[in-house]
Amino acid sequence: MKKIRQEEILSLIRSGEIETQEELSEKLKEKGFPVTQATVSRDIRELGLRKIPGTQGKMVYSAADRRGGDDAGSILREIRSLDTAANLVVLKTSPGLAMALGAKLDAMKLNGVVGSIAGDDTVFLAVKSRENAERVLETVRTLS
Repeated sequence: MKKIRQEEILSLIRSGEIETQEELSEKLKEKGFPVTQATVSRDIRELGLRKIPGTQGKMVYSAADRRGGDDAGSILREIRSLDTAANLVVLKTSPGLAMALGAKLDAMKLNGVVGSIAGDDTVFLAVKSRENAERVLETVRTLS
């Protein structure tokens, strides 16, 4: 069901401009998918959707271009800066891409990372120690 739902999400955002999770949820419900906000949010993150300017100037969901190779590599190339702050690794990315980047980093299960928080253009990786933070920073730097 998840794969079919996510395929429908991709179809919906390619066929029309969708501005909000609520709008996407309503369209999915119209198509017969019983979804919650949490489910839609998770699907957006897993699909690596981002917001781009639409035809009316409003931000709308868009699927990442996957023609260029693996998704993990393409999202990691979007890292604009890396730094540490005590036991945190702070990654800056283009607006709208932090959640997808955070999801990819979570999936990589980097040694020493205990959790992550993603906003619009920033990801914080909580790391067990300051020393681990430096090691994680270097690992991510080599991947990007």
